[in-house]
Amino acid sequence: MRQNTVQPLNLDQDIKSGNIAPIYLISGEETFLVAETVKQLVEHLLEPTTRDFNFDVFDGTQADLREILSAVEVYPTMADRRVVLVNEPAFLSTSSSGKSENSTTDIPNPETAEAENQQTDSPLFTGQPAELSPVQTETAEEFSDLSPSEQFCSWVSEKFPESSVLILACRHKVDARSRIVKEISRQGKHLEFSINDRPTQNDPLFQRVVERLKQADKQISFGTYNIIRQRVGQDAHRVFQELEKAIAYIGEKKRIEEKDIRSLIAETINESIFALTD
Repeated sequence: MRQNTVQPLNLDQDIKSGNIAPIYLISGEETFLVAETVKQLVEHLLEPTTRDFNFDVFDGTQADLREILSAVEVYPTMADRRVVLVNEPAFLSTSSSGKSENSTTDIPNPETAEAENQQTDSPLFTGQPAELSPVQTETAEEFSDLSPSEQFCSWVSEKFPESSVLILACRHKVDARSRIVKEISRQGKHLEFSINDRPTQNDPLFQRVVERLKQADKQISFGTYNIIRQRVGQDAHRVFQELEKAIAYIGEKKRIEEKDIRSLIAETINESIFALTD
């Protein structure tokens, strides 16, 4: 069965053309791109004026699946659709407990973090946590003999409401061969962001860099971008931090050159070794 995948930069075009999937699975070790894609989706799918009424966020390592499905089934308020975001959904695991083997630390509540003058750790948490609501009795009885993964597969193939979009965000790779991921790909879209040691011009991070530079009316070559990656490593957050510095550094110039990056970012040991062995 062919999996329904989508290139990240086509996401905006897909949504504007009305090609909106009912479910998006966004996964991979490149957590910066996972978080940015989640943010992009939410911003495109919801109007700011009605977002608070139609956006629920769940910590998937803690929330009950039936509660998440109940939230998806709620009809939108004064809007065309509602969005439910699940961070680190445990039901992607095929284990009977439904707890994700790759789950990370709990996602803190932004209000609590702000009160304690702390920064929220998770880049995926983009809204207020959903309040727990009573689980529908009919759904509970229907799913009582199934594992969480089987429950989800059964539900998504039969009952998905047309007025909702479900976003599943994972800061790790998922098993594309598993039944649940195949079912998600069949019903919706799966975007995987893997860390690439040898990126090409089709590298999603490079495409995001080009997109950001277009906004600033700047350009960069793929070779210059590779120097940034060599000097900052796999830290995508730092790639964009250094990019912003470079935009300010070149002033009125239109193109970021290799010499600009070499002046701004110190050479690393790894890059020196690479140069010696190249």
